[in-house]
Amino acid sequence: MFDGMVEILEHLISQCALHPDHERARLYAELMRSELFVLALGKAGSAERQVEERGDFSLWADGDGKDGGVWALVFPSRERAQEYADARSLVPPKGREYFWMGYKPLYLFSMLGRSQNLAGARLYLDEQASLRIPRGALSELSEGRVPES
Repeated sequence: MFDGMVEILEHLISQCALHPDHERARLYAELMRSELFVLALGKAGSAERQVEERGDFSLWADGDGKDGGVWALVFPSRERAQEYADARSLVPPKGREYFWMGYKPLYLFSMLGRSQNLAGARLYLDEQASLRIPRGALSELSEGRVPES
């Protein structure tokens, strides 16, 4: 069900990353229909890989040395999240492991928007194709609205 949607979402992320002035309305609309993924840190051996709503919210975020701020990484597929972790050879603390977690978009954007420590989210396809969703746009997305580009 999600395979075709993932391809569309990845194409839109790529196009918006290549053309920063490109209209994002279609991308945002597609995000609202897609399952999205983050890298989480949890107890080693946990079989749980998809949680739609839970109390704790632990995820991987990157600091931006150039422009500042901390940006949560959001992936269009579990494979992209895993590729990111593998490429960086992330080593978790003892007794913990990194794994992908899938979320419905409204919940994910709501949780990201509530974090006072985040500048926003970064949709990550690969090193050449990623784009930022600033805090204000996260707020609109969390309410089910498509932000203006």
